[in-house]
Amino acid sequence: MMDLSCHANFQVIPFKTQARNFKKVTAWLRHKLGSSDSKTLLTNAVYMFSIGSNDYLSPILTNSNVLKYYSHSEYVSMVVGNFTSTIK
Repeated sequence: MMDLSCHANFQVIPFKTQARNFKKVTAWLRHKLGSSDSKTLLTNAVYMFSIGSNDYLSPILTNSNVLKYYSHSEYVSMVVGNFTSTIK
């Protein structure tokens, strides 16, 4: 699947980049605060996620042909699969 999330109209950071940035921040916190304090901070943090809307809107807003090649359920499965592989 093409990563259309950085298309000029969307102004979003791709999910894979967000996950990579989170790993960098957790490593930085561990270095600065130590393992125990960084774990406490990250455990008590509030996380807000808003993912996927651009993946579902991009074929429509960009006049993409992707839905000519995939059914709606296949496309949804592909998007969910991308999230799943990134999280793993």
